[in-house]
Amino acid sequence: MSFHYKKPFKLKSEIGNNKFSFDKRELYKEICISSLKESSEIHINESTTVAFAEMDNDKEVGFKGIDPFIVKTHKNKKIYVFDNHNHAFFFIYKEIFENQIPFGLDMIHIDQHKDTRTPDLDFSEVKNWQADIRDLLYEINYLSKEAIDYEVTLLDAAFYYTNAVLNVGNFIKPLQKESLIENLFIVDSTYSLDNIEKQAVSSRGYILDIDLDFFSEDMDYIDRKRKIEVINNLAKKASLITICTSPFFIDFEKANEALKELNLCVDI
Repeated sequence: MSFHYKKPFKLKSEIGNNKFSFDKRELYKEICISSLKESSEIHINESTTVAFAEMDNDKEVGFKGIDPFIVKTHKNKKIYVFDNHNHAFFFIYKEIFENQIPFGLDMIHIDQHKDTRTPDLDFSEVKNWQADIRDLLYEINYLSKEAIDYEVTLLDAAFYYTNAVLNVGNFIKPLQKESLIENLFIVDSTYSLDNIEKQAVSSRGYILDIDLDFFSEDMDYIDRKRKIEVINNLAKKASLITICTSPFFIDFEKANEALKELNLCVDI
């Protein structure tokens, strides 16, 4: 594993997910990002720190994430679990960069939201920002100030882009623009859930991207057993699985309950 997400860090300035209502917030001026740990099982714990902060009806609210993020390997297939959805960009980029999965797989995005807003900057604009990327790595204590000759890598750039530029609602367009994914299938309704298995059959390979807010109260109109059944079936043929707990959109206990109901490590 690379040194990215090797230890937790904080975003203290108005960047990434910390940009939401930054000027209006007083209680939570920084958010915490957990480290990534390899795990033999898919088991998550709620963090003790705030991972997402926002104004809700003029009231400042802070939401705990998960700690740690986890990655489980099941027969050469990686399953990543994290809190805010923008982290999916880095983990997908890393798997492709390290030749674990090919460029241009399809993505099946199961979510209450489409997450297809356009970010302020393209990845191509920031990938060569040596000084800015180094500065972030210094700020979060991933590099010492003595490492002035450190040559920024593309993985460093993807890490910077994920955390300093992207947010929970705009990580998919960059995946498409960089040709990291090809066809995008969004599952956010009964109709799309009922049709996705047929669409997946014709795919030459796909990433299964799951937002657990698909199990929030707002999505209770979709039969829960059907959700579990379809996701478990799709997981069997997925090349990579990314899962976010979306602390702003679903309570941790409900997200954890849904995750426990899923069985993502069943072979075909």
